[in-house]
Order: sequence, then C-alpha cells, then structure tokens
Amino acid sequence: MTIPEVPQHQPGSGVPRNSGGADDATIQHEQSRIAIPAVADAEAPSPPAKRRGQPYIFGAIGLVLGVVLGVIGTITIGGMVEAGKAAAAAEAEAKKPKPLADAVNKCQMSGKAISARLGDDGRSLSLDGQGEEDLNGLAWSDIQCVLKAVNVPDYVQEQMKSTRALDGTQRESWDNFSVSWSYHPNTGMNVVLRFTDV
Repeated sequence: MTIPEVPQHQPGSGVPRNSGGADDATIQHEQSRIAIPAVADAEAPSPPAKRRGQPYIFGAIGLVLGVVLGVIGTITIGGMVEAGKAAAAAEAEAKKPKPLADAVNKCQMSGKAISARLGDDGRSLSLDGQGEEDLNGLAWSDIQCVLKAVNVPDYVQEQMKSTRALDGTQRESWDNFSVSWSYHPNTGMNVVLRFTDV
C-alpha cells in the first residue's frame, strides 16, 4: 500500500498546491469551486446635505430666548429683593418704640382725638388743653398723665405749670424727647411732644 501525497499549501491562495504533478487545469478547477466573495467598491453613504442658515436660526432663537429669560430673571429677582427690603423695613419700623402712641393708649385718650393728635408716624403728639373759651380741650390731669407716661422730668412739668400767657412758647428737651408748650387762660395749655429715634 502506498501513502498518498499530501498537497502543499500555497500561502495566500487558500488552495492546496499539488506537488505531485497535477496539471494546471485541475488547480483551476479546484480554485473555481472555492467561492471567495468579491468585495465590490461600494459607495459609502453620503452625509445628509447641510442646510445653509439652519445653525444661524437656532443660534438666533437661542440668543433671543436667553436675553428674554435673563431680563425676566433679573426683574423677578430684583422684585424679590425689593419686596424683602420692604418687608424688613416694615418689620424694623414695627419694632421701633412708639412711646407717644403708648402714652395715648395708657392714658385712654383714643376717644379724645380732637384734643390729642398723634402725627409723624407716632413721633409727635399734640395736646390741646382746656381753657375758659375752649371747653373741649383736655383737663390738666389728662396732660399730666401723658407727661408722666413719657417720663417728662419734674423740673419741666414745674416750668409748664408756672408758664404765663406773656411767656410765649417755651421749649425743653431730655433723652430722645423734646417738648414745646404755651399757655393762655382762654385756650388753656397747648403741648407738642416730639420723640426722636436713636
């Protein structure tokens, strides 16, 4: 028995080479049976056609939208800041002492608004005393109640009691208060108290 020869392999062809003298027709026949897919020069898909102007439109829309949102944001934040400042100012104003308004309440003068008038957001108080011709004014005891409620010094109260019509308007101040007063028998004692914030 004879051992058949093993055909040699030809590099790159994928077809074994016959070293035993096979003719070229056999080799071509063998090669024709092997199907090697041919790679055709297929055209790569072309990118979509660029539309001119489209990036500019999106850019312009983005710019306008950014400006509008920026303006709205600025107005909104500015309004919130101003509202916060106004609220803080109102709260600070509410916390400020109001000694003249407190004195009016303590001495129950709310019903005597004609003769006891608060002004300047509670920083001034006018007291119209009773006189011979002005019977609707406040009694001296009502005026004294207010003077004591705002801690008018005793020496000022004594000066007020001894004021004559010829003396004209008198003035005095202490701590955060100032007072001016005048007296005439016909109109009575008229007092203006003023509180100055520190």
